[in-house]
Amino acid sequence: MLGLMKDTELLDRLRLIRTSHIGPITCQHLLKRYGTVRDALSAIPELSARGGRKLKLCPLETAEKELALIRQSGAELLCHGQENYPAALLPFDDAPFILTVKGHINLLNRGACAIVGARNASINAARLAEKLATEIGQQNFVVISGLARGIDAAAHKGALKSGTIAVLANGIDEVYPPENAALYDRVCEQGLLITEMPYGTKPAPRLFPSHNQIIASLS
Repeated sequence: MLGLMKDTELLDRLRLIRTSHIGPITCQHLLKRYGTVRDALSAIPELSARGGRKLKLCPLETAEKELALIRQSGAELLCHGQENYPAALLPFDDAPFILTVKGHINLLNRGACAIVGARNASINAARLAEKLATEIGQQNFVVISGLARGIDAAAHKGALKSGTIAVLANGIDEVYPPENAALYDRVCEQGLLITEMPYGTKPAPRLFPSHNQIIASLS
């Protein structure tokens, strides 16, 4: 397992996963083939020239800017293989190569239970979800949800004191939906925000499947 990571290694990994048409599985294949992230980056132009999808290497300046913005926001990066990377994600071939996290990372070391549900939930359903989250938290489980309106928001509220993780389908800097801005801040202070998406990414329907997969895998 990787311990503390130097900025040069972080930037190399960020450049690799931000390269066009390269996802988590391809990143792992490249690491196995070339041994280091730096060597994998060096091989990108040759691989692109061979045909198929053109691989546009992420510029160093772009990665440096993203890392700076992440740190300015109070967040940090977790890389696949680091000691504090969520162990629950490791068995999956497509586990995120890099995660952005903000809050109490130690919550990733505890048992977890997911509560998700309808955005247009009734008042009674939201109350029930909040009550269930409180009771689950009292049994020392972290409650994981997606910070959406309705059931998700109620679950986070019920578990703020005991521990809650919000998985985002957007960048760590984006608050969605806007009406959950106060809840976003409370989860930052008392829980943990986590996302696979680059800084500045706006929420979009195509991003929710991977977001749902992280929720399921962590719980």
